[in-house]
Amino acid sequence: MSREWFPPSRPLDVEGGIRAQSRTGAFADGWWAQRWIQVVESSNIGARLGRGKNYARRGQVMDLHLDSGSVTASVQGSRAEPYYVTISLDTLSDSQREILAGAISSIALYRAQLLAGHLPEDTEELFAACGISLFPAHIATSCSCPDWSNPCKHIAAVFYLVGEELDRDPLLLFRLRGIEPQDVLTDTDESDDSSPTQPLPTDQAAFWEGGAFPDIRTSPPHVTDEPELLRALGKFPLWRGRVSPLEALTPAYQRAAQRAKDTLERHLDGTNRSDA
Repeated sequence: MSREWFPPSRPLDVEGGIRAQSRTGAFADGWWAQRWIQVVESSNIGARLGRGKNYARRGQVMDLHLDSGSVTASVQGSRAEPYYVTISLDTLSDSQREILAGAISSIALYRAQLLAGHLPEDTEELFAACGISLFPAHIATSCSCPDWSNPCKHIAAVFYLVGEELDRDPLLLFRLRGIEPQDVLTDTDESDDSSPTQPLPTDQAAFWEGGAFPDIRTSPPHVTDEPELLRALGKFPLWRGRVSPLEALTPAYQRAAQRAKDTLERHLDGTNRSDA
């Protein structure tokens, strides 16, 4: 087979492409996401890995779709027409999903950790006990670019972005394997008549009244312009901004915090004047 060598070329700029939120260093912290990235990094593709990282970070991936058993993406290269990337992986059969759902849904600790955005390190052992592999045994990749290498830099860029998404949401790995999250997060011991629901109050006025507010004159609330709430939100899915979500939203957060401070000070000043 003839292998034509293509010299490095500068990709065309993309407006509004999907950008990796990890600007330097590793793309993922979670072990499950790192295992995904190892699939492409273990390939002997040389400098294409570095170019793939660069593509992922500069927003060359124009769109990315993740579904059961497949990942598809459009990646803008140096030519006018974007390249079409596909990643196919094996999914679980109906019987395998049923066995796995019963095993995981019966363990409250697993459900809690998954809901908290973490995949327990012994998840592979749990899958193996069910006769199932957590990670796909077969992954097939293709790209419409003329590069003979498979994976190429365009495929590598998509792998890195998917790895970052897996790091943010481990349940995405379940979806890629054909497992619906609600199937493994449902408590199989729950019963409809074991814990009857309480009806809502029929008094609409009482519903909207709420509880009593504390006296802010004696204990004024602390308002800070530090974007702790934004940090707690973590990474955003498939971010398309040129700067990180934290950097993009912090100015608006600080303006809102300052307005809250000003409003609170005016309220306290007016309250103190009326009491004088």
